[in-house]
Amino acid sequence: MEKEQAVNQESQKEETVEEVKESVEEKTETIEEIDEKTHQEEIAERMRELEQMKKDFFQRDVEWTLKKNGLEAFAEIIHVEDDAQLDHVVKQLTKIVNDIKLSVGYVPKENAKQDDYDLHTKNKDTKSMIGSKLSRIFK
Repeated sequence: MEKEQAVNQESQKEETVEEVKESVEEKTETIEEIDEKTHQEEIAERMRELEQMKKDFFQRDVEWTLKKNGLEAFAEIIHVEDDAQLDHVVKQLTKIVNDIKLSVGYVPKENAKQDDYDLHTKNKDTKSMIGSKLSRIFK
């Protein structure tokens, strides 16, 4: 009988050992799953942070480029996605601003075209002044 009890105890020990091993394996798998999920969440969070940093850097680049070209007044209304688009927008705005400056620029009256009469008046040549007036009449 003692042999039977010893065999029973050994088989129970083996079953208990197997149960413990299975339990440990299950818990290890659960821990690994949790670690993997946590790791994936950390990676996702870091990727979001990296994307935000890229956006911030590009926005600073846009502001710097506009300031360099004298277009910082347009910073709030310009929304571009990449460098090529930024270059195109800067070229177009620079052209528009230069055209506006040219159209409203100061044109001095001293450089206006003078006719013969004004030229003779400036030289105080009365004879030529009368001649230029009469030449206009008889044209």
